[in-house]
Amino acid sequence: MTIHFDREKLFSDANVAILATVDSKNRPHGMPIWYIYQDGTFVMSASGTSQKVRNIQRSGNATLIIDRRETPYHAAMIRGRAEIGPAPDDAWRLKLAVRY
Repeated sequence: MTIHFDREKLFSDANVAILATVDSKNRPHGMPIWYIYQDGTFVMSASGTSQKVRNIQRSGNATLIIDRRETPYHAAMIRGRAEIGPAPDDAWRLKLAVRY
């Protein structure tokens, strides 16, 4: 049985995601994270010294899991390459805080 749902809505709603990376000892590392979905891209913010940032800098691989924890339940897993960009400005941080 296939269940169809609106992924764009799932991504656009204020669901807390789990960002999974792999550490230097090849162990999984998953942490909850806030995000903004814009123009087909997931944008997040994290401390430059965090484990997830170090893992992304080393391998670039990441998995993002977004799930809706209310009925109707839905989830999506996005696997791919992650990039570390410039630090967000105050306007972006405010947008993220208001979203959540």
